[in-house]
Amino acid sequence: MRLARVAGTLALAVVAWARDTPIVHHTYFESSLNKLLYFKNPATLLGLDRTSGTVHRSSDYGAKWTAISDIPSGKASRLYAHPFEPKMAFVLTEDTEHWVTRNEGATWEQFSTPLAPTTSGERAISFHAHRTRWMLFTGERCTEETAGWWPFPRLVCHDEAFYTKDGFEQAVRDHKAGDRTGTAITALMDKSRAVAKCIWARHTLEFQEMAEEAIFCLEIVPLDNDKRTLSEPVKQSATNATKVHYAHRRSLSDDLAGMLDGLAKPKTERLIVSEDFFATHRVVSFGSGNDGRGGDRAGGGVVAISVVKNFLLAAIGHAHSDEMDLFVSQDGHEWAESHVPLPPGARENAYTVLESTKYAVFIDVESSASNVAGSLYRSNSNGTYYTMSLEHTHRARDGAVDVERVHGVTGVVIANQVSNWDNAQKGDILGRHDIKLRSRISFDDGATWRYLRAPAKDADGQKYACSDSQWESGECALHVHSVTSTRTPGRVFGARAAPGIVLAVGSVGAQLLEWRDCDTFLSRDGGLTWTFVLKGAHHVQMADSGTALVAVSDLDAVSEMQYSVDGGLKWKTVALETTIRVTSLVVDDDGLSPVVLAAGSVRSGTHAHAQAVISLDFDAVYKQCVVDANDPKPNSEMEKFVLDAHDTGCVMGHRAEYLRRKPDAKCVLRLNRVLEPQLTDCACTDHDFECDYNYDRDSSGKCQLEGSMVVPKGQCRNKGDRFMASSGYRRIPGNTCTPTSRDPDAPIERPCPQAQPDTPSSPKLGPVTHHTLRVKGEPRLMVFPNSTDYLLMTSEQQLFRTDSEGTKWIEIDLATVDSKIGRPVYLAEHKYDTHRAFVYTDRDVLLFTKDRGATWTRINVPAKANALHIRPLLDFSAEDPDWLLFVGGTECPNCHTEIYASRDNGSHWNRVTTHATKCLFARTLEFHTLPPASVVCTGYDGKSEQDQPHDSPIEVRVFTEP
Repeated sequence: MRLARVAGTLALAVVAWARDTPIVHHTYFESSLNKLLYFKNPATLLGLDRTSGTVHRSSDYGAKWTAISDIPSGKASRLYAHPFEPKMAFVLTEDTEHWVTRNEGATWEQFSTPLAPTTSGERAISFHAHRTRWMLFTGERCTEETAGWWPFPRLVCHDEAFYTKDGFEQAVRDHKAGDRTGTAITALMDKSRAVAKCIWARHTLEFQEMAEEAIFCLEIVPLDNDKRTLSEPVKQSATNATKVHYAHRRSLSDDLAGMLDGLAKPKTERLIVSEDFFATHRVVSFGSGNDGRGGDRAGGGVVAISVVKNFLLAAIGHAHSDEMDLFVSQDGHEWAESHVPLPPGARENAYTVLESTKYAVFIDVESSASNVAGSLYRSNSNGTYYTMSLEHTHRARDGAVDVERVHGVTGVVIANQVSNWDNAQKGDILGRHDIKLRSRISFDDGATWRYLRAPAKDADGQKYACSDSQWESGECALHVHSVTSTRTPGRVFGARAAPGIVLAVGSVGAQLLEWRDCDTFLSRDGGLTWTFVLKGAHHVQMADSGTALVAVSDLDAVSEMQYSVDGGLKWKTVALETTIRVTSLVVDDDGLSPVVLAAGSVRSGTHAHAQAVISLDFDAVYKQCVVDANDPKPNSEMEKFVLDAHDTGCVMGHRAEYLRRKPDAKCVLRLNRVLEPQLTDCACTDHDFECDYNYDRDSSGKCQLEGSMVVPKGQCRNKGDRFMASSGYRRIPGNTCTPTSRDPDAPIERPCPQAQPDTPSSPKLGPVTHHTLRVKGEPRLMVFPNSTDYLLMTSEQQLFRTDSEGTKWIEIDLATVDSKIGRPVYLAEHKYDTHRAFVYTDRDVLLFTKDRGATWTRINVPAKANALHIRPLLDFSAEDPDWLLFVGGTECPNCHTEIYASRDNGSHWNRVTTHATKCLFARTLEFHTLPPASVVCTGYDGKSEQDQPHDSPIEVRVFTEP
């Protein structure tokens, strides 16, 4: 194939340089490179421009770029690297023709697939960690359908899975021979079986327990009232077509028409597994969980499946609440429910699996109604029992969490906490939250945390007035921006090839300031101590295993960049040939590349408004350091670094000796792999242990029992038995210390708390009791999730409440609120607040409860309920529980609806529109495209539905600021 120079867009400038000045290259593009992909050899990169559908390649660390001519412009949509084949990458299109390279992009081969790639958000290709030529491909099949009141055809889509065992080589040969159907790629299942996700069991190098052929799939199973059959696909460009996905957390809520007319068919997902490419398969059984109500009995289907290191994780939903169970397996056959204290009312996206180790799983669980705060938990060695690591962790709405490992050293984690968590979740009338963040650091993989110590001096050389007590309390400490707010793509803190060296943007004080008000700091001991290096917030990166530190202002367009080659002691500038607003600094994940790339938009000069990629090449600033990568030892240019967080030189049970370049050495490393540390195990000390499951530290620092004791399976069968119980301590998962006779984790013999049942699923049952409530009319029961509280309203206008799961009922007398309230005719549960419910009466009065029916408060409504019987009468917002929609109306005849919105739970109302046939808040837990308060309505042009001819067109209107 030919590699063509980017036509009319490439300009090269070599800036004059002194002995320690990098070489600078500029490349200009008409639109930005949305994704940069480094191969294992960081000299070779690919860049995807989604705007033009073009892929570019560089073989000199990004100094020069050429467009790949074999991939026509306008085609490229996605760019994937093969995680286990260092020279292999894929370019996928939105159609069925794609490209693969097996030599770092030097040449490309075209192949076809039976379907276009999935648009569900899951990756279209799943890779096998051991059989690297085995791959799964997920494609999308769509059918055209017209149903309900919506007059236009819609595309109803589902995903199907395929596999190849030759890395698409036969598909490439078929394509060359003219076969564009993708027949060389084999379907896993019949096309009528829709999947949400399929992955190899051996998705990671660590997981090796199942057969190589083992595949897990989330299969979408329609419920009994959904008997649709799926026919052949139609073109997705059908006129006026709207797309619907039949998959969990897909685009059902993106489809406004489907959301309004209820065409989203009920479904669930089950986990199936096969070890013979689905010639046979079995449905994974999860039992009944820890309390007998979870797992298969929960009825909500399997929400998600993932492989994390050597753990298989599955999330199980509950059919009648937002509760969720987390199951784990280490062999793919035996599953156990993880003992995690999930918060009440946890939603399906209420936890995030974080970067974990092969020794433990880290998860962050949402713990606030506004999604701004969570709780960090860490598992034991088999992933079943979790202990609290850090509470009030900062979360973003998309599930990203401010918890990030410091790369290059073992066991160091930086996290941001919401210090005002009790007030932050409330938000203001616009849904904004006043969040105050503080940063914590752990040197034992999350077992204990401390605040980051402030630097000795500020930008002006003045001492920070931080006492030890202020540092220990966080009132005067360093707080840094992390995952949710950093401007650094990829890994935020450190690099594997630069042990102990960390650049961060933050502020000193009682809380983290906004990015624009922060400064730039450096640590050379893994975050133990910090130095002020640059005033103002900067994009930051490291090159050549920490030899060069690069920074560029984030606040304005710049004509120069700053760098240091002496460990941050002195910073110099290098000029650019034009003024550029830099949006990111990029280097390979390990930090081996001697080149840092800067991407941004040109603000002036010949290339104004173009997108630029600038390379700063430090390869030639000095000679090469003297170091043997096979036997690295300290010398005049290389130093030994030991992280000494506990004054013993031991972290996570061992002493790790890293080798790195001395900051004042006049040399560059030019390594092609990361230098591994020399490890020596240490004798165990108190630093190597943490509190066990259901234990927590008291004011003296000792682990005390906070919950019930865990009795090992098979013990405590009989009254008076004794068992070996936890001492309250466990060795930190992944800690390698050498045991001693003084270790606190030795089991202790204790009396059994009570006799245990023979099996968890077969408890001994007491006598069956029943309780009867006699009511008038047809009852309607409303259950408050994760509680024993129910409400019951009858067609004869009675309202009852129980707080004991129905053993005792009390009739609610609404006259105690107001004698003129009337009797209940409409009952509504709040979709996003599990404590609230609403009642509308026959005297046009609206009441609500915020304590599951214990007390009731009147809400003044702006109009009577509509007389057209349009329901729901109320709708609720996922953005804020106080936002309400009320469907009122005028008197009949000639009546019509009037839609009102409130942002303060009914204290004030604004009229949104009239003559609507249905109105809902547009944003849900999954759909976030429209502005937060947006309302979508259907209706006719200024007339009521009763006045319309049968074939009148229906309008869909979206109000972004009701």
